[in-house]
Formats: sequence, C-alpha cells, structure tokens
Amino acid sequence: MGVLAFVVSVMVLTAIVGCEHNQLNPPTNIRYVQIQDTVHPAVLRTQVGDEIRWQNLSDKVVHMRFLGTPNWETVTCEKGFQWMGLREDSATIKPNEFASLCFSKPTTIRFNVWMDWENSRRNISPTLTVEVEKAG
Repeated sequence: MGVLAFVVSVMVLTAIVGCEHNQLNPPTNIRYVQIQDTVHPAVLRTQVGDEIRWQNLSDKVVHMRFLGTPNWETVTCEKGFQWMGLREDSATIKPNEFASLCFSKPTTIRFNVWMDWENSRRNISPTLTVEVEKAG
C-alpha cells in the first residue's frame, strides 16, 4: 500500500507543477483572426508563444476546421477544439466567443471557416493561413 500512495503522490505533484508552469508562462501576445461575414486577416503572421484567437464577431455559430492536423505536441495552450477527424482539428465557436491555440515551435496552419454549418456547401471561407515564426 505504501508504494501505491507514493505513486499517487508523485502523480499529484506532477500535475500541480505542470499547472503552475502554464500559469507562469502566459502567452507573449494575443493575435486575432476575426470572423464576421468574412474572415480577416487571410494570412496571420505571429510568433512562437503568442496566443492565436479565432474570434466569432458574427451573430451566428461558426465552425472552423484545419486542413491537416496541427502538431499537438507543440501546443502550449488550447481552448475550444474538439475531435472531428483523427485529433482535435475543429472548433465550433458561438457568437462573441473564441477558440485559441499557442505553439512552442514554428508551424503553418491552414483552415477554413463555415459561416452556415447547416448549409455547409455555401458560405465557406477561402483557405486561410496562420504562420507561426520563431520569436525575435
């Protein structure tokens, strides 16, 4: 029984330290992809450590999906993504809410936004890009 208590204690301490680490390293900047009738900017250039927020400024629920799955091992913060394919590769964003990601390494993300999910063949954005570059 002593070994089990030790293992559980180590797991709890690891979780606490991990949570504290995330709180001690907030995003460098917050960069926005704004979704209304269109999506702006078409290409967002940001840096490692920045938080990227897909912000729904419209009065309808929108759906955003990646063209290819990001490297989730390099994600340092996340809000609002769900399983649709192999991994969290999409987000449903209610009006006046957002989904967000932060990356620890440079990457390029391509995505589309559906303005009307019920009629998914219409009202879809062109393919948009976020380029995460080295800081500095």
